[in-house]
Amino acid sequence: MPARLPAVAGQFYPAETGMLRSQLEGFLAQARIFYPFEVKDRSKKPKILISPHAGTVFSGSVAGWGYKQLVGRNYKRVILLGVSHHMWFDTVVVDAHQAWQTPLGQVAVDKEVISQLIQASSTFTLDSAPHIPEHSLEMQLVFLQRVLKKPFTLVPLLVSKVGDALLVSAADALADLLNDPETLLVISTDLSHYPPYKVANAVDSVTLEAVLGGKAGELEVALAELSRLNLPVDTFACGKEAVKLGLKAAERLGLTDWRYLRYANSHDAGGGPDSVVGYVSLAAHSGKLSWQVEALQLARRSLEFYLRTGQRLEVKAKTQKLKEAGGTFVTLNKRSSLRGCIGLVESKQPRCLGILENAISAGVDDPRFPAVTLAELAELEFEVSLLTQPKLIDDWRKIKLGRDGVVIEYRGKRGVFLPQVGRERDWSLKEFLSVLCSQKVEADPDCFRKKEAKIYTFQVEEARES
Repeated sequence: MPARLPAVAGQFYPAETGMLRSQLEGFLAQARIFYPFEVKDRSKKPKILISPHAGTVFSGSVAGWGYKQLVGRNYKRVILLGVSHHMWFDTVVVDAHQAWQTPLGQVAVDKEVISQLIQASSTFTLDSAPHIPEHSLEMQLVFLQRVLKKPFTLVPLLVSKVGDALLVSAADALADLLNDPETLLVISTDLSHYPPYKVANAVDSVTLEAVLGGKAGELEVALAELSRLNLPVDTFACGKEAVKLGLKAAERLGLTDWRYLRYANSHDAGGGPDSVVGYVSLAAHSGKLSWQVEALQLARRSLEFYLRTGQRLEVKAKTQKLKEAGGTFVTLNKRSSLRGCIGLVESKQPRCLGILENAISAGVDDPRFPAVTLAELAELEFEVSLLTQPKLIDDWRKIKLGRDGVVIEYRGKRGVFLPQVGRERDWSLKEFLSVLCSQKVEADPDCFRKKEAKIYTFQVEEARES
C-alpha cells in the first residue's frame, strides 16, 4: 500500500509545516534533559518512552519533556504502540502501508521486521483499517521526526484488549526486537479522562507510580483498585492495554531504570477544572537505576505531588544507598540562583524519606523565600546531597574548603553549610566560616575561633539536574 496519510493534521496539530515545526520547537525549548551527568554515556539512553497523544495545545508540552530526552540520540527503528480508539480486535494489528506521512515528511515502515512478526506468530495480524483513522501513533511521529536526525524506520502496532496469552506472546516478540540497542519503543497513552482537577492529580499519581514500578501486574492491580473507588472517571489510562504490554516486554528485558519526566493535565494547559484529561511522559533506560537518578526524581515528584494535592508522596526506595539511614539535603535553584535549601545533617531514617520530606520543606518552608508555586516548578533545578556522619574537629584550619561541609554549634545555636557553598562562592576559608557564624548560627562572625564553639565536618555525594 502507498503511504498512510495524516489523519489529524489540522485538528490535533498544525497542518502547515512551518507552523508545526515552530510549535514543536517551542515545546522542546521549554523542556530540558534532566540528568546531564549521563549525556556522554552513550549506553544510557531511553529504551522505552511513554508519551501522551492529545492535541498538541493540551499535551504537547508534556510530550516535549519526553522527546527532549531523545535529542542527540539515534535509533534505526522505532516501534510505535498504542490502543485503537475506533475498532476492537484481539490481536496486535500491524499496519500494511509502505510509509507514514506527516507535514514533516515521510518515514518508511520496516517491512522486514513486520514480515518477521507476521510469520512468527498469529499474535500479529496485518491490517491497515484500524491505523488509517487512528491519531495516537501519529501524534508521536511528528515529535520523532523533529528530534531524531538520522533516518529511522517504523513498526506501527495497535492493540485493543490484551488477554493473558496475547500479553505473553507479544511481550516476548517485542523484547526480542528491543534487544537491538538501536530500537526504541514508544507507547502512546493519556491518563485519566474527565475527572475534576483535584481527582485527576490524585488518581494519575497512583497510575504513574504503578508504571514506574515496571511491572504489568502492578499496573493492573492499581487500576483495579482505582476502579473500585467509584470516582467520576471514564478511564484511568486510555492506553492501559498498550502500557501493560510495554511493561511486560520491559520485564522480559530486565529494565529497572524507569523515570518520571513530566505530568500535567488539560487544566494546567488552560482547560477548565471540572473535566480534565491527564498526561504524562515516562521513560525506561537501559542499564541499572542509579541512586542519583532515583534521588532526583523522588525529590521532584515529592514537591510536585504536595503542590498538587497537599499530600505526602509515599514510595519506597529501589537503590541500596537510599534505603540506608543518613542525612540529606535538597536544594532548589532557579536560573542559577538559590530558591530553597532544607535538610538534616543526621537522621536514623532511610535517606529516601529524608529526600521526600526535605524536597517539600525546601519548596514551601524555607523562610528566606516565598513558597514555590506549581507554575514555576518546571523552571526549578533540583539538587540532592547525601551526607556522611559529621566528625568533631579540634582546629578550624583543618577544614578543606569545597570538600568539607561544616556544622558549628555555639551557645545553644547551630548552623550548617554544605561543601557546595565553599565551591560556588569566591570566599576564603575565614570568609566561609564568618558567614556561617553570622548568617546561620546568628552569632559573632568570629565565633568559629571561640573555645566553646564545636565544629564538625562532613562530606557529601551530590546529584544535580543542572
